[in-house]
Amino acid sequence: MKKLLKLFNVLILLSLSSVVNAETDLLNLSAYSEGDELPYGEKITVGVVEKTGEKYITATPSSSGTMKFPVNLAGDFEVAFTVYEYLCCTKYFNLFLTSDEHQIKVSFDGSGGVRLSADSESGSDQSKAFKQGSRNSYRLSVSNNVAKLYVNDVFSQKVTLTPDLTYTLLLIGGVEREDAMYELRINGGTTGTTPPSNGGDFESGKQAGIQQCVADPSSCGITVTGGTGGAHATYNPASGEVYIPLIDVPGPFGGIQTYEVYLIQQPLTFTFDLDTNRISPR
Repeated sequence: MKKLLKLFNVLILLSLSSVVNAETDLLNLSAYSEGDELPYGEKITVGVVEKTGEKYITATPSSSGTMKFPVNLAGDFEVAFTVYEYLCCTKYFNLFLTSDEHQIKVSFDGSGGVRLSADSESGSDQSKAFKQGSRNSYRLSVSNNVAKLYVNDVFSQKVTLTPDLTYTLLLIGGVEREDAMYELRINGGTTGTTPPSNGGDFESGKQAGIQQCVADPSSCGITVTGGTGGAHATYNPASGEVYIPLIDVPGPFGGIQTYEVYLIQQPLTFTFDLDTNRISPR
């Protein structure tokens, strides 16, 4: 079991790399039905476009809704979202990425007024691409400590960031009943889970050895498989679990044992722990 847990530590890193570096749909609307109140939101519910069946996020009646997502974004990453903001009489839509006392903020109202800011620095919209009375797509791109905002794929503005921050929380406010949010995705970033380099083997978390196993699992005797019938690992942001239905782990004498496992998300991070109470041989 001790060797098995060592191997699972490497597999957790593999799972996290897949989850974070691939595009992640934070809203996960396919998992909910019209009228559902969402676990990551307060006074937030699911609406449906009657003609197309497309789902979106809106506020419950007579409310202003908020959403909160634990993230772990550092280095180069993107946040993409699509919003219809009602033209009249609603609050500003606000999206925040926070890192302790630092923050990146994107805000706008139904007439436009798109503004990107970071701490005390703010930009002004150069795109003139905002469409009143229609949904608009936004892309916040962070690279080399510079944040750039695009509106409907047209460059809008940029600000310089405090270097080397890790953003751990994504907050959204100002969602009202007349508004609609259709997507919210993150892409890229890092997990901050690289083990320390001091030490000489798996026990001490040698960084080079871990990186080798991440790059080439077979070199460490690790096989990750989708299993029969196309089974694959899934991440549920509502419960904070990664479920791996089938994973092959080499035994101490060369044999292969297949397990079903769960990883549990630590609060407000993209770091996961192996649930040792739910390791089931298959």
